[in-house]
Amino acid sequence: SNMAAYDSYLHGRALLHKRGLDNLAQAAELFQKTIDLDPDFAPAWAGVANAYSLLNSYGLRTADEVLPLASDAAEKAMTLAPDEGDAWAARGLLLMQEGAPLEERIPVLEKAVALNPSDATAMMWLSSELKQFGREKEGEEVILRAYAVDPLNPTLLFNLAVNNAFEGDLEAADRYSTELEEIKPDWDGTYRLKQQIANAKGRR
Repeated sequence: SNMAAYDSYLHGRALLHKRGLDNLAQAAELFQKTIDLDPDFAPAWAGVANAYSLLNSYGLRTADEVLPLASDAAEKAMTLAPDEGDAWAARGLLLMQEGAPLEERIPVLEKAVALNPSDATAMMWLSSELKQFGREKEGEEVILRAYAVDPLNPTLLFNLAVNNAFEGDLEAADRYSTELEEIKPDWDGTYRLKQQIANAKGRR
């Protein structure tokens, strides 16, 4: 049953990376299936929390609908594995959705990255928070470190391209967009990104 639980967990993670309503909802179901098979598997609880938090982040579900569920799952992950980065990353994302002060959110995500230096997604979230807090140089260093760790992460490539387009570096934006298209040619995020970059070029 543990192998079945882990297979379900990996499938959930793959869907989580794809984003979108159906993918995130299915990811939450698969993480819950993992928990049903192995209730003490903390990463699955963190996955449930992240799926619900992201549903709110993308405006696909209201805070009232999903954040209490995300909070319960994040708390369970932290109880089971207080020394694992997944639990801290889930708490950090939840705090972002709840609108907690940056002074509270940043240390949680820093802890997540310190515990799991290979978690490019947590680094991406931390980078965004650092930049909001006026620590732009640190934020840029963190997101580039995330890219070095996981250059095939589609959400990371999307954000790198958008960030560079916003900052006026359309050459870098095109490079990241091309890399994304090579690994996810049919992803809706790839299409949206190309349109955003085209719009940015048109404003020049």
